[in-house]
Amino acid sequence: MILGCFLHGVLGIGQGCRSHKSLYTLLTQDLWHLFHSLNPAQFGQRLRRLWEWGNPSPELPQVVLEKLAKLKTNAANFKLTFEDPLAFPPAIGWTDP
Repeated sequence: MILGCFLHGVLGIGQGCRSHKSLYTLLTQDLWHLFHSLNPAQFGQRLRRLWEWGNPSPELPQVVLEKLAKLKTNAANFKLTFEDPLAFPPAIGWTDP
């Protein structure tokens, strides 16, 4: 359920900036990087950096800013996946082949 909420937020961000190709590419790369955090601290730091980059940005569509804020609000819930040894592989140190 927690993973689904995260991915739902990512999809919403992607849909919110599809008309801005370069912004879409940048955000999806940053979100993929966030998703593959190795531990809760790294996840939190990456999310904070993404939020700090996007929050004052006038080029971000409002819907994207709202989705980023929702991810930030739910960060504590997303970090719970790191405590579950059966969680999706990124939460246990999985990397791309």
